[in-house]
Amino acid sequence: MIRRPPRSTLFPYTTLFRSVVKLDNYNRMFVKIGLNLIKRRKNKSIAQIIDNSNLYHTPTASDLGFVIGPQLNAASRVDDSSLPSKLLISDDKSEIEKISRKLILFNEKRKLIENNIFDEALIQVKKQATNKFIIVHGFGWHKGVLGIIASRLINQFYKPTIVISFDQTEGVGSARSINMIDLGSIILTAKKKGLLINGGGHKMAAGLKIKKNLLDDFHTYLTQCFYRYDKSIFVFSHLMLPHSPYVFGPNGEAVSPEKMEAKWEGLETDKEGYLNQLKFTNKKYFTV
Repeated sequence: MIRRPPRSTLFPYTTLFRSVVKLDNYNRMFVKIGLNLIKRRKNKSIAQIIDNSNLYHTPTASDLGFVIGPQLNAASRVDDSSLPSKLLISDDKSEIEKISRKLILFNEKRKLIENNIFDEALIQVKKQATNKFIIVHGFGWHKGVLGIIASRLINQFYKPTIVISFDQTEGVGSARSINMIDLGSIILTAKKKGLLINGGGHKMAAGLKIKKNLLDDFHTYLTQCFYRYDKSIFVFSHLMLPHSPYVFGPNGEAVSPEKMEAKWEGLETDKEGYLNQLKFTNKKYFTV
């Protein structure tokens, strides 16, 4: 007999999709379970966020990642990190409404901060057109949005990206990678070489802390690391880009992951041929 998960377990279901990991095997199962719970509106808090967001359709994985998730994350990025957990475990209607409204405001604040930094970062990226990676930095950039900036830059340029916020002497950074490049190992090696104060992560995402006077040395190290990678790696060639809500179908049409998955599950034959067709199409449309 499978028991219904307690209310508090919805938190990992709603946050898993926001992590830079593939939705396969157990991860996909967890998200599916969470979506089923959310669709039944058993959790008053998530239901309130859905209503606040004017979602008039059955919530999807994309809604988790790009509508519900950002609101839950916004408080910890720009204000009080305890608010999302308070919201998700609350049974008090008044408290749920109060906190959920706060999350909307925090998310709008996050967007303003993020867009200002992103515009500054783009100016630096234009000078790095020939590089196989992107590294941008600024003084006093809000640390809560560095990872989002890195993901947005990858969406646009499809290169491993590091975003660093400096104070007077040190910087804190967030990094995101692309398929086939283990950025976590690259960051960890830099730490071992004394180029970073601290750093680590996994293949697709990492964090770091660096002294300002070592930035040039770190840049030189990254250039040496990425020199060995063939240019073909920096062309989108997999079924899904983890940072993007859309892929391209066989005819070049934009398709959400949910529709793509439904099409895939509905195929009884020639799944390999369909996958090869998708890969070919996405290579054509994601050329850098």
